[in-house]
Amino acid sequence: MDVVSDAGQSPREVAGVERVAAVPREVDVRRKKQDARQWVRACPHPYLSKGTGKFLGGPLVSNRMPSNRRDSRKSKGSKGRTRILFLYNNPSAFVHQDLAILRSEYEVDAHQVSGKYSFREVLRALRGATLSFSWFALGYAARAVILGKLLGRPSIVVSGGWDVLSMPEIGYGAVGSRRANLRARIALRYATRPLTFSNWSRKVIHELVGREPELVYLGVDVERHRPSASKEDIVVTVGNVTRENLARKGLETFARAARLLPDIRFVLVGRHADDGMEALRALAPRNLELPGWLPDDELVDLLGRAKVYVQVSYTEGFGLALAEGMACGAVPVVTAAGSIPEVAGDVGYYVPFGDAQRTAGAIHEALSSGRGPSARQRVVDRFPLAARREKILRVVREISGS
Repeated sequence: MDVVSDAGQSPREVAGVERVAAVPREVDVRRKKQDARQWVRACPHPYLSKGTGKFLGGPLVSNRMPSNRRDSRKSKGSKGRTRILFLYNNPSAFVHQDLAILRSEYEVDAHQVSGKYSFREVLRALRGATLSFSWFALGYAARAVILGKLLGRPSIVVSGGWDVLSMPEIGYGAVGSRRANLRARIALRYATRPLTFSNWSRKVIHELVGREPELVYLGVDVERHRPSASKEDIVVTVGNVTRENLARKGLETFARAARLLPDIRFVLVGRHADDGMEALRALAPRNLELPGWLPDDELVDLLGRAKVYVQVSYTEGFGLALAEGMACGAVPVVTAAGSIPEVAGDVGYYVPFGDAQRTAGAIHEALSSGRGPSARQRVVDRFPLAARREKILRVVREISGS
């Protein structure tokens, strides 16, 4: 079997994973002047596309940089010669958080992955690094991990969301096929330090690969995310408007709940990414606002004024927007799905997935509950960004010797 790109695969259950063969160790990693052909010969066929020299799919495209160029800004606090190859596929808020954390102390060569990327190119990128840091256990992470084994470069892989799930009932998850399942297991089985961001995700990864990743919760800047001086009867949720998210993020339920509370202002923040917007507009009552994407400052201001944040998802690996809303003093109305109970705890109002009537009732109660200060305190105590920064930098120091 050859392992290829990071494109979506057909659904398949996560459980019942077969064992992965051990990484070949016959290569002397100290002989760094060996050419790429010798590295290719050292890798068994399961890790290479047959006869092509392509390795586990996905080109690297620099974030905010032209294709085939690298973003390797060096911070004032760069420590010695430690250089991190940072790989990601989606420029999410939590990805940018980690990138900023690493750049505050080290030189970082950041690449956004898209399409195909040759074996020699990824080899060249990794040779210039001290270690690799990959967000999500996709093909590029497996590439960096296996080549890191051969070159003596330690690796960090952050995982625990769609990359390790298969939920065919909602068409969600990246490990639906045998090939995609294998690449995730390679990345997580052989990474020097696999990390995850919730206990729920930790269990999912353990079921998939039989290995316990280290738990490092995502973090919220609690100094920036604060309640406004006066709260308003505003109900917010954040999520890109797509066909998939109408179900998975509970956006359809949010719209139907708004219809049941016509005197309350509802706001759904998120990019309008596909024709899911047309379906949502057909459901949306007049009291539901659909502003699309908002700049960070505007979103923080909105969350600061909102009394309630809604996260009625089918699954969540963490729920960073939920935690940010809570830090702003918004009372959470949520489902007990995935990691959501870890975030919302006992300050949340829990409703069944897809139940607009129960969701509307919980929102009505939450608006007058006075739980906002408790919601904020939970995030301050458990999910401050400073705690994630400390743990991420500690892991880098431990595996790099810096």
